[in-house]
Amino acid sequence: MRFLLAIFLLFSCLLMAEDVEYGRFSVNERDLEEDPLMTEFPELKKFQFTEPKSNLYLGIGASPIALIGSKVFVSTSLFQAHYISQYWDIELISASVGQVITSNDFADSRHFTLRFAPKFIFMNIFETGTVSFGPMIGYESVRFPSIQAKKVKAIPAVGPDPFETQYDEFSTAGFIFGAVLSQTFTLRKDRKFKVSQFFYSQSYDVDRTAFDWRYQFQDERVNDPANKQEIVADSVFMLEFAYLF
Repeated sequence: MRFLLAIFLLFSCLLMAEDVEYGRFSVNERDLEEDPLMTEFPELKKFQFTEPKSNLYLGIGASPIALIGSKVFVSTSLFQAHYISQYWDIELISASVGQVITSNDFADSRHFTLRFAPKFIFMNIFETGTVSFGPMIGYESVRFPSIQAKKVKAIPAVGPDPFETQYDEFSTAGFIFGAVLSQTFTLRKDRKFKVSQFFYSQSYDVDRTAFDWRYQFQDERVNDPANKQEIVADSVFMLEFAYLF
């Protein structure tokens, strides 16, 4: 339900953006009126100051179609910042939340992802579109609400009994690495509509932490190697639609 609410808020923001009246999005009607002096002496226009175009864009997006291995994944990008010039289309930062839905309830997961993707524009398409490609790097936090786990670590120098934490909701994290192909189209008032295809690999660990603590799961189903494959890091394909302003 909370994820559906996030989708609703995302598209509500898209509709509200149409009403913005200033900045890149629109100009005051008075500013559109040409100065009588310029009308009388048009050669002076070359000396008139024109506000430079900004290459920075903010945006939001949604990914209704994605796969983590064979699992269905949906996500919403809550915030994006892009730098777009003649040759570069750089995603400076994107923060997104997502959810995996599987037939095994214990494998359902929630994801929070930050990513950075510098892309080079190598092709123009149609009249207002460009195609760009480049690497992507990011960091992903994953939690499994239906799995309880504790951390265990044996320290022989201290004693024979291992140290362990209390059982808690299982969560882990790791870097993501991959590539992205984007098609960007310029809309009215210099807004952008972007379609991106992401291909990347996850690297989070479900066996040990970065400090060599071992995860021990309360649900024996998760300890079964066949079932454990449902929650391990995998390859991801994601199709994302974004609106930049």
